[in-house]
Order: sequence, then structure tokens, then C-alpha cells
Amino acid sequence: GSIILRQGDGGDVCYVVRGGECEVIVEDSAGRTIDGAVLGPGHLFGEVALLEKVPRTATVKARSAVDLVAIEGPAFLAMVDGSDVPRERITEVLRIHLFLQQVELLRGISAAGMRTMLRAVRTHRPKAGEVLVSQGDEGYSMFIIFEGLFEVQANEQRVAELSHGQYFGEISLVTGAVRTASVVCREEGIVVEVPAETYQRVIVGEFATGVL
Repeated sequence: GSIILRQGDGGDVCYVVRGGECEVIVEDSAGRTIDGAVLGPGHLFGEVALLEKVPRTATVKARSAVDLVAIEGPAFLAMVDGSDVPRERITEVLRIHLFLQQVELLRGISAAGMRTMLRAVRTHRPKAGEVLVSQGDEGYSMFIIFEGLFEVQANEQRVAELSHGQYFGEISLVTGAVRTASVVCREEGIVVEVPAETYQRVIVGEFATGVL
């Protein structure tokens, strides 16, 4: 029950979970509380405030007794800048990591599973009018919306709109059938593409073994 980080506060340290579990809680602009990811051993949190110099983006509290490793901001940023990977790329990966932890479909994925996801996913920035998947095509990946607005069309008729945190394309991966609808970008955004192999290995695999 202890609060480790509070949304809106300043941040000068990040944490790695060594034992136990923490939960992420986000309050949206309307004041509604959204329960997010459960973080277990190996998960990192609190890094966004250090990298982007912004207030804490979520509240994190202990779900059980927890053992944490605290990394002070200067030490964390020195590790980032000492990497061969540009800070901008690391920041993007960590933002995607935080986002994926909060997607309902992926809640509860192990730290190892999330690392596998992060190595495999690709980000796209579609423009308005761009078609991401077409009805009748083979399906080789699913997509999770990070930003933007997308329209689902079946038989050239609009049937739904999708936005932040929603996903599409998974039906083909589950059934092996062709795409059942087209998805068109209506407002420029960012989507995360999850390859079929990763979907099966991480999401289906962890569900089947009882991790999720």
C-alpha cells in the first residue's frame, strides 16, 4: 500500500523491482483513475521523468512487500549517455515500454516477456489517409495505437473508430484467416506493430503457461 511515486510530483530517481510487485495508477485529464500495469522483478519505473524532465506520469504503489533498487537521476542519465544508442532512441523505447505496460491486453506480462516485445516491435507514424491493413490481405502482425485516430472499415463501410491503447489485427493471428476489415488513419499518430511470432511467443505463450 505504500506510495513510491506520485503522479505530478517531480522526479530525481528511478527504480528497478528486485522482489515483490508494484501497481501503476494513472489519473486522466477528467480526474478518472485508471489501473495500469503490475510490475514485478526486473521491471524499471520512474525513468520517464528523468529522461524527459517532466513530472511523474503515474502513481506507483506497493502491491505487496517490495524490494527496490533506486538509481539516482545523474547516475541513470550517465548510463544512458554512455550507451552506444542515442538518448532519443532510448527515450522512445522507454516511452513505448511504459505505454505497453498499460495496454489491457498486455497487463501482467513478465519482465522477460516485455523485453522480448521491446526487441521485436516496430513503431510507425502513419499520415491521415494511410491504410494500415486491408480487408482480405494475409495478416502477419497486430497493431497497438499509441497516438492518433483510426477508422475500421468492412466492405467499404465505416464500422468503428479506434484510438490510444486500442489494438487491431490480432484476429488474423488467432484464426489464421485473412484480414476481416481495413484500418485507415484519420488523424496522424503513432502505432506499435507486434509481429505474429512475438504475439504467439509472448502473449499467447504466457497466457498458456499461466503467467498472465
